[in-house]
This record gives sequence, structure tokens and C-alpha cells, in this order.
Amino acid sequence: MISNFWYLTPPLICVFGDFSLHLETTNKNRLLLRALIDSGTHFSVGALAWFVAIKDDASVKQMISEVFLAAILSSLVDLDHFIAAGSFDIQDAVSLTKRPFLHNSSAYGTILQRTLVSRLGLLVFSSMFTHQIRDSWRRGLWFSGLGVIPVNYYMYLFLTFLMPILCK
Repeated sequence: MISNFWYLTPPLICVFGDFSLHLETTNKNRLLLRALIDSGTHFSVGALAWFVAIKDDASVKQMISEVFLAAILSSLVDLDHFIAAGSFDIQDAVSLTKRPFLHNSSAYGTILQRTLVSRLGLLVFSSMFTHQIRDSWRRGLWFSGLGVIPVNYYMYLFLTFLMPILCK
């Protein structure tokens, strides 16, 4: 029973992170704090989703290194905001008129298709797509050339729950 609890941890972390973001105001002085909470939530969800996917078939050493890599990749996706803004200013990064390139969900289908046979490829897909799923409830899943598919809050939590099961 305790083992099955792990499957609930990624969506629970999402709820906690989302709640924490709503406690903050949109005050400009709080943008950095909001960005840190958001990145920390992406980091935690990416780590836990991969941990749940591999917990039964990885050595402790392998698990630690892979979970850490998954966490880092999940949170680094948002660096594309700064690249697209051409600035390290947080206000510029959150004021983009278009979604930055790493937020194109089409790319992750390609990653999955080309690397499904590779554990590292699946780790990269899981890490980066958990980020897409988490962002989707606010902005939808953006597929270049197809448009945006809206995702409601409950579907976002369900997809987050499903990700480690699909990656097992």
C-alpha cells in the first residue's frame, strides 16, 4: 500500500505548488519568488515522476543520478523564456507575447518517437513533458502547426499521475 502512495506524489506536489503560487500576489517584487516556486515545483514533479517510474528496477546509485537529472531537465525548460526575451530580466521573461520554443509540445512527441528504445530518451521525455503538462492547465498544450489544446485542472492532475505509469 505504501508503495502505491508514490503514484500520488507528483500530482500532490502539483497541487501544493499551484496553491503556493496563488498565495502570492502579482506584485512585481514577487515575480522572482513566483518563478522560484514554479521552478521548484517543476523540479520536484519531474524528479518524483521519474522516481516512481524507475523505483522498482534501478540501483540506488542509478536512481539518485537519474532522478536528479530528471529534476534538472524539468526545471531548465523555462530557460527558453530568457532566451526568447533576449534578457535575464524576470519581467521580460514573463512578458513574452508568444510561447518560447521549448514549450512546443510537438517536439516532445518527436523525442519520444526517436528515443523510446532508450532509457535516457524516456527520462528526457518524461522530464520535459511533465513540464508541458504542468504548464498546460494555464496555457494549454501547444502543438506547433496545430494550435493549442486546452487542458482543465483535473485533466492536468490526471496526466501528471499517468506520466510515471506510462514511462514504466
